[in-house]
This record gives sequence, C-alpha cells and structure tokens, in this order.
Amino acid sequence: MKNTDLVFNMLVAQEQINSGLTQLDLFDYIVDLSFNNVEVRREYFKNVDSEIEAIAKYSRDKNITIFYSVPDVIFLESGEINPDIERYFTEAINLDATHVKMTIGNYHNKTQLQHLKGLNDQPFHFTIENDQTEQSGKIHNILKFLTEVEQEGINIGYTYDLGNFRYVGENEIIGAKELKDYVSYIHLKNVSQVNDLLEATSLEQGDINWRKVFSLLPKDVPVALEYPSNIKKEILTDKQAIEVLGYGD
Repeated sequence: MKNTDLVFNMLVAQEQINSGLTQLDLFDYIVDLSFNNVEVRREYFKNVDSEIEAIAKYSRDKNITIFYSVPDVIFLESGEINPDIERYFTEAINLDATHVKMTIGNYHNKTQLQHLKGLNDQPFHFTIENDQTEQSGKIHNILKFLTEVEQEGINIGYTYDLGNFRYVGENEIIGAKELKDYVSYIHLKNVSQVNDLLEATSLEQGDINWRKVFSLLPKDVPVALEYPSNIKKEILTDKQAIEVLGYGD
C-alpha cells in the first residue's frame, strides 16, 4: 500500500467544522499533513452545490483524490430504494469522487437489487459500510447483502469500519474474518468504554487490538483514519503507526 492510499476522513476535523469552517477551508492543512486523499462528508456541507463545485476544482488543481461519505441508507424502512440516491450519485460525479459510501438499510431479498444494476455504469466505486445500527451493522446482514449483490453481478464493495462493531454488540475480529473477501476500503478508529457509553478514540487509546484486526484485512485497499481528533497530534501519531507496519511507504 502506498502513502497516497492513506485517506483523511473529515470526521477527524469535526471540531473545526463545528466552529464554522467549511470542509474546503481545511484542504490546505490536510495537504500539508501529506494526505493526498480526502473523504468528504455530506452532512458537513453548509451549501452542498457550491461547496462541491469548489472542492472539485481544488482537487483537480492539487491532484487530490476525493472519497464521498453519504450518511444515508440505500433502502428505506419500506424496502423501497431511497429516492435521493440519484441525487447523491450526481453529487459524487460533480465532486469527481472515486469512492462513494452509504449504508444498507432495510434489505430483505434479491428483488430489491434490480434498482442497483445501474451501479456498474457509474464512474466511481460504490461501497456499503457497517454502521452502528442493527440493520446495517450486524455481520449477518452485511454478509447476506454482499453475497447476494455478488450473485447478481452488481459492483458493490465493502467499507470495513473497525470501531462500529462494538456499537452493535459484535466482534470486530469475527467481522474481519467473515467479511474480508469483500473489503475494498477500511475505516480505522478505536473505541473505549466510558461507564456505559462507547466513545470513538485514536488507535492507541481504545480497547481494540487494532493491529491484530488490521493484519486480517486486505493490504491493497485505501485506509482512512476516522475519529474526532486533535489533528496535529493524534492523526500524525496514528498515521506513523500505520506506516511502521509497512503501509504508506
């Protein structure tokens, strides 16, 4: 894995976003940290269309690869396809995004997949992520969806999120073993338990043996650091820890 495959997820900069900065405002700083890939989060846009246009121009000028995180489901509670999905795809195309990520939602059977066959013609790689819900975060549900998607010949990958399994009472090692063949993107964060609550942390601060899990996953896919962070310290420490393992050379 090359250094250019390490991804800066904008969740790292949540504090700065909350203070009023736009995602584009942070790009120069991110580039100075030697990240050439940025995962933009839709929920952080203040003006979607104008910010997408500006980010796309910046990324073309600076040769930055854009990943697009959309915090929405593919299938609604009714089982119907999300009517907003075409809008999200148009936004991704306007961003020149190479990867787009959503969650599964209420999936039951292959008849629902007919709406997704057009994904094979999209100019980006589409993935689903295990989130912190029963529907989209349980290993069984993710495996069923990905298996049936593969059987139907639809190009959908999987974003393995290290920390999210804890939120649905499942084991991240079992998740890695069961789902590794589908992984095309990795989100790294750790999790610690504070009283009865789980809290996302940097890699070295949480309860998960992240190195053990990481060793089970594919070595040729992009990796993002994804947790609210003190950018100058934690993110660089974790970036170095990944590189020490032989990644990011």
